[in-house]
Amino acid sequence: MKKGYIKDYVPDKDSERGVRYVGEYYITDIPDDKRRRDGWLQIVGAFVEIILILIAVSLNCMGNYKVNIVIPMEITLFCILYYITGSYAYLKCDKRMEKLTYEKAFMRTVQSVTIAIIFNVFSLIGETVLIIQNFKSMEGYGDCTFLIMILLVLVMNIAAFNRHRKLASQVRQEQKAEK
Repeated sequence: MKKGYIKDYVPDKDSERGVRYVGEYYITDIPDDKRRRDGWLQIVGAFVEIILILIAVSLNCMGNYKVNIVIPMEITLFCILYYITGSYAYLKCDKRMEKLTYEKAFMRTVQSVTIAIIFNVFSLIGETVLIIQNFKSMEGYGDCTFLIMILLVLVMNIAAFNRHRKLASQVRQEQKAEK
């Protein structure tokens, strides 16, 4: 039990866990088969983003030697890993969820994708400026490929953000359980 959620539980000797949940419940009307399909699509999409980032950072280009481009991409990668944990929680959640489960399954995904978008935009701006400044001295298409990879990851994150906002809007809060 998480520290911030202690007030949502009361001791109960008759319960298996020794506590009973008395906090707010969240109800979703998303059918189980759609929720499973969406959860697996989220996880697969996240792994595709990870592969794109790993390909981008393995390219031999100037952008991979600039801290203001690579560090935001690494933060984006960590956000995507965090997003996978939220997607897994979404995959395993029930129609009636406790507050902690709701926040793991719905809020974690929205927050991690939002932060990933912000840092992805930093990388995109940094790489664009780098290409514009060094256009005449560039060798090969490494930086343009890197820019395209960053853009693809950004588009996937924006799509995930919109999808999760739509999913979160299909959840309603139930009255508190009796104490």
